[in-house]
Amino acid sequence: MSREKLKNFFIGFLKLAFAAGVIVWLIQSDKLDLASLRPLLEPKNLLICFCLTIGNVTLIAYRWQILLLSQKIITPFYNTLKLTLIGLFFSYLIPGGVGGDFVKAFYVVRNNPSAKLKSGLTIVVDRLIGLFCIMTMALSVMVYDYDRVSQSPALHSLFGVMVLIYLAFSLAWAFVFSRRLFELQILQKFLSQVLKSQKLLKTYQEVATYRDAKASFVKGFLLTLLAQSLAVFFFIYVGSLVYEGQIPVSIYFFAVPVGFMATAVPISPGGVGVGQAAFYFLFNTAYGKVTDVGSATITAFQAVLFCLSLLGALAYIKMKREIPPQEEPS
Repeated sequence: MSREKLKNFFIGFLKLAFAAGVIVWLIQSDKLDLASLRPLLEPKNLLICFCLTIGNVTLIAYRWQILLLSQKIITPFYNTLKLTLIGLFFSYLIPGGVGGDFVKAFYVVRNNPSAKLKSGLTIVVDRLIGLFCIMTMALSVMVYDYDRVSQSPALHSLFGVMVLIYLAFSLAWAFVFSRRLFELQILQKFLSQVLKSQKLLKTYQEVATYRDAKASFVKGFLLTLLAQSLAVFFFIYVGSLVYEGQIPVSIYFFAVPVGFMATAVPISPGGVGVGQAAFYFLFNTAYGKVTDVGSATITAFQAVLFCLSLLGALAYIKMKREIPPQEEPS
């Protein structure tokens, strides 16, 4: 085994150990009660959970499909959904909720050799639209329920940080989509100084082409709202089933989107462990009482999502056999 492979194996092992350690700590400290999830094993409850999750993944795949079409990259929706499932599977093998995006990028670039940068950037833009949308959801609920936010120093600080990030995010989108803003001479000079690399300049120019695809951006945003709503409904259903509706619905619409942002941090495979800790903190802070509803519901969601990702594993095995060995993704 080469030194590089040994290093990657060691880092991967450490991150798996970290995820396992967090889960064990949560269980031993009564912050995660897996026994409370037994009602989910009933066929009716499993069916509802799988339907909500399938809907979420399908809408996310369709969002990416729309972005691909906006860049004149024609691919059947079946292939887009298949790559989404493959990426989902690899997110449990590669640390962080975005780990599977690298595998998706490999295949979409391989399938579009004449538009490598354009096709690869669809994944980046797709991820950014998703992030922008879930921040919109979380902030909207926090503004609606500001009395609860203002009573918690932790939530109030989080709200302030998210507002600043959201404003910066909005300004970036305005810069991409506004032709007038882009043509300002002062900004042109700034770009020429910052983007001295030809690769960076070309990347920006490709991103700027999305100003002619505003409708696709809006559709992607609305699809994300619907997809994230299905995910939130999953948490509400599991929470009401196991905890008999103790938690207000508004808390779910705040805590779940923010919790998903935390699971994208590349610390553990699929956000396992990180998600449990983040959701436990968010639900307890927002609810103002000690409850393990957050850590339990994200565990249920990750378990169902992993089962669904096994379809991606089967698709990957089939595709791997069709690719020459030297072209396989690492």
